Amino acid sequence: MIDSVRFIHAADMHLGAPFKRVQAADPRVRDALLAASAGALDRIVDICIDRDVDFLAIAGDVFDSPSPHPAAQHAFRRAMERLQASDIPVYMTRGNHDPGDGHYDWVDLPDNVHIFSSDQVERVVHQRQDRATCAIHGWSFPAREVLENVAKQFERVAGDRIAVGILHANVGDREGWDPYAPCSIADLRAADMDYWALGHIHLPEIVSAESPVVVYSGSPQGLDPGESGARGCYLVQASRGHATPEFISTAPLRWENVAIDLREVFDTDGVRRAIISACERVRTDAQYPAIVRLELTGRTAVHRLLGASDLPALIEDVSGDQMERVPWVWIDRAVDRTRPAVDVDALSADPGFIGDLLRDAQELIDSGEADDFVKEALESLLSKVPTEAQPEIDADALILLARDAALDLLLQEVE
Repeated sequence: MIDSVRFIHAADMHLGAPFKRVQAADPRVRDALLAASAGALDRIVDICIDRDVDFLAIAGDVFDSPSPHPAAQHAFRRAMERLQASDIPVYMTRGNHDPGDGHYDWVDLPDNVHIFSSDQVERVVHQRQDRATCAIHGWSFPAREVLENVAKQFERVAGDRIAVGILHANVGDREGWDPYAPCSIADLRAADMDYWALGHIHLPEIVSAESPVVVYSGSPQGLDPGESGARGCYLVQASRGHATPEFISTAPLRWENVAIDLREVFDTDGVRRAIISACERVRTDAQYPAIVRLELTGRTAVHRLLGASDLPALIEDVSGDQMERVPWVWIDRAVDRTRPAVDVDALSADPGFIGDLLRDAQELIDSGEADDFVKEALESLLSKVPTEAQPEIDADALILLARDAALDLLLQEVE
């Protein structure tokens, strides 16, 4: 009998999730967004079949909602039926987005799918003919908010030749993520698993490469522009006291946030070439269609040109050309964060008004008074905006932007 198992670890598919904050004017982009999450699931199934894995482990949040759209449920059922036809079991937990108290049409899921209990940590023994025995320990969210440390309830059984834990949790109190099922690496180690298949955090990460190997598979398809870069699942080879995870890309659509330094660019043709070059790098790296957000940076001679409304027309033209290439790249938006090409340090020594402006702006930042200054300056405007809709403001950055805008105008008058 083989003394190791090979399986796919996936999580956070969020089937049925809407894609927000994207200006998808081109129908090809809209169609790709609508099909992306289900496409990533299909690729996971393809990998399971092509690699002849022992099983698929899903660590929560298959669906984005506790009342998922029937189309999302049917897509999942069809994917599971493909695995059943290849004799591949599926062991899955529910997460905070699709907890046990949700409303699902689970009855037509095929028999190869096992959903772990919400009542207590459940242990299932997996064995295929001529393959190693593996004990899989898992637990599902009974409701959306779970604040207790569930990891402490996991424990290897003495007879487990190989032990895998599946848990949807926030390990290490990660900032920016809900503190659901919070636990520490020490808690996971105490359970004596060989591999921890985690969900909840959407960024793929090998949290611990030492036994037990602890991994967040991340979302198989980025759900918004903030989830940029490669997304996928892990192919895991596990044995007693050892596991080797291999990341495999599954996202049929890639998000990328790209900064372009324009310090050495002197005209709009140079800006065009820089943007095209950035798109080509994304295309080569992703090898799939991509939606790109650009941030133009640097002190540059084209700062004034970009501020004269040339940028939107340029982006539209370049994006149209990039959509005709294979794979296509769509420029969702470009933000101009360039600054005038001037020697600020030299101008700060000027005894006149420009020097005063630069010195005063820097003093606000250095003294820590920028927050109060900006708050007072914007008080009247922000009072008209509901509290929940008010934007986060980086006072230092806003001071620098205002300084550079004023400096640009003043230098034009001097010229």
